[in-house]
Amino acid sequence: MFGMYFGLVLFIVFTSYVLSWYLLAIITALYSQLTFEQVGVELTVGSSVIINARISSKIPMRWEITLNLVHSPHIQSDTLRVRINDEFTIKLTGRWIGYARIIGGIMELRDSLGLLTIQRLLTCNGVSVTIMPRQSIGAIGKVGIGGYTERGLSMEGRLGDFKSLSIYDYERSASSIHWLTSARVGELMMINRGDYGSCPVFVLNVSSRMLMPRDGERPIDEPYRQ
Repeated sequence: MFGMYFGLVLFIVFTSYVLSWYLLAIITALYSQLTFEQVGVELTVGSSVIINARISSKIPMRWEITLNLVHSPHIQSDTLRVRINDEFTIKLTGRWIGYARIIGGIMELRDSLGLLTIQRLLTCNGVSVTIMPRQSIGAIGKVGIGGYTERGLSMEGRLGDFKSLSIYDYERSASSIHWLTSARVGELMMINRGDYGSCPVFVLNVSSRMLMPRDGERPIDEPYRQ
């Protein structure tokens, strides 16, 4: 009889623990919100930037959770161990040239015994991240313009003729956009024209294969090092 009562008490205690933790965790997760201090940041391929964030909940709890940000593979972020209702920092590293947006994060709550786990997607207004190409070094027979490195052809251009391609500067007129190249690389590219005669012209082979990842990186993001 003692063993039966003892087992029954353990069952009631365990069940009460599971139900109370699960109910409290569900309510905490439902009333949690992810916010960022910054609305937009810029960085270059291979560099990092720190942004500030906070998970706020109407439930006055400071549980430790695991947070994974939701964004495109253009940037890389680590899995974070943070606390609810507390500020923390996030390190973002640029991987590929382009534009990314952090649209939220997946929070995971786990009980102290490691028996129960709850996950929830936290949406937010988002953070716009622009990844610029790092400065590359060109050499004879090879050229690096705006991070787009490829063997190319160098020739002379007349006054006001095509000089090079670069990422579109929004302060420039839209007439400077080179739409064919922009469609190939999936990013707005503009034409820089020479201000004087006999300026060097670079013709690049920017094809779709430049955007295919190889070992996690795209050839278009690899700067040429002399």
